[in-house]
Amino acid sequence: MIPKEELYFKFLNYVIRNHNKESDPVKVLQGLGLDEHIYHAYEIAEALQREGYLKTISLRKGKIVIVDYTIDAKYFVENFKRENTENKNIIMSTNKEQKEFTLDIFISHSSANQEVVKHFIELIVKAFKIDESKIRCTSVPGYKLPSGANVDSTLKKEIIDSKVFIGFITEESLSSTYVLFELGARWGSNLGFRLITIDGSLFGPLKAPLKNHHISLISERDGLYQILNEVKDDLGYSPYNSSAIESNVQNLLEVISNLKSEKPVKGIVKGRTQDEFSSIKMDILKSANGQNDGVIRIISSKDGTTIQSGTKVILNSDNNKEIQGYKSAIKSLLEKEFLTAINNNGTRFEFTKKTYEYLDNL
Repeated sequence: MIPKEELYFKFLNYVIRNHNKESDPVKVLQGLGLDEHIYHAYEIAEALQREGYLKTISLRKGKIVIVDYTIDAKYFVENFKRENTENKNIIMSTNKEQKEFTLDIFISHSSANQEVVKHFIELIVKAFKIDESKIRCTSVPGYKLPSGANVDSTLKKEIIDSKVFIGFITEESLSSTYVLFELGARWGSNLGFRLITIDGSLFGPLKAPLKNHHISLISERDGLYQILNEVKDDLGYSPYNSSAIESNVQNLLEVISNLKSEKPVKGIVKGRTQDEFSSIKMDILKSANGQNDGVIRIISSKDGTTIQSGTKVILNSDNNKEIQGYKSAIKSLLEKEFLTAINNNGTRFEFTKKTYEYLDNL
């Protein structure tokens, strides 16, 4: 833990250097690599507002957004720099400011997820026009290690020599020794990192320290654009053109949707193997856990389709292929008597006793 005054200096210095109308205090601390203070992010922002250094607005659930900094904040930062440069008793720059990075982005992943990662990189390159030599992704052509490079020593160096480190969390990557070592090395370096996944069902089983970090769900547009905006901020790039990358966004979401539809998941009940379920069907079935009414609702509008399980949104999309994949899964579960229709227009379904018995025995 660093002294309070130094923490305030680094926080304000980051806000001033990266100010773009509004800032999330959590993202500020992540950008500084000060993950140990994230739990107190909103308290820090409130304290700095009381000191007259920040202007903030309060959102629901106790969250705070920084909308501006004051002239007093600039005076505080400049005075702190001057005093501590003279005394030489503190390293004022953050890890990110001290280092000279050789890579812009390092993506830690399992080669089993190569197809998704390939399209994810194509989206990032299109959005930010990053040179391929500035991205490391060991299973995707054009971004692999150089010929003859020592794998272990090169990866060890590049993990801490990249401005942005993205961990792709999947069942396969969590079983990969290399991915776990890469995540651990980045975490131990006190440099920030980003986490993404295409499978929301992994959130529950995750263990510390991964479960203590937010993971962006890039199978949904909101999660995908969140990670794009975070990469933009981390690299200090200008905003991307949303319309110019729309085809890449659509391609990535379709690839993810197809993979989720094709992936079989087996359930074991009382010692025997049940019919294989696709990942989408399992997402729907598992959403029955903790539901207060056990009802699936399909809500369509001109902006797209939302599929809700109780109060949980399991799909919110305007991609017809993705929507039809979920509707097909619901129809299959209806035929297998895991769901029963409760209206005549195919928009409301209820989980049956068979669903709960199945989930109890997983």
